[in-house]
Amino acid sequence: MVIFGYFGYFGYFGYFGYFGYRMRMGNVTDDVFCLQVSAVDTVGAGDSFLATLLDSLLDGKAQEVALERACRIGAFVATKQGATPRHDAEGIKALKRK
Repeated sequence: MVIFGYFGYFGYFGYFGYFGYRMRMGNVTDDVFCLQVSAVDTVGAGDSFLATLLDSLLDGKAQEVALERACRIGAFVATKQGATPRHDAEGIKALKRK
């Protein structure tokens, strides 16, 4: 679980295994379920998740949207070889919840 301060709000997000992520900022709590993928190489997936989450929040996206986007990018990176795979928008959109 990570606790942070962001624009005067204190919040947290945490990973709950198979179930996904929970994020709370201010009075808003969102849960996003993980995408189940066949992992090829998990190196870089967590970094990609966190970078995407922060980028989305700083871009003004709602926390649920930011968390969903971060889960998708992290899952996509885990399905590719290497820590910095070339991103494929169609491949990311094609990931399905199981």
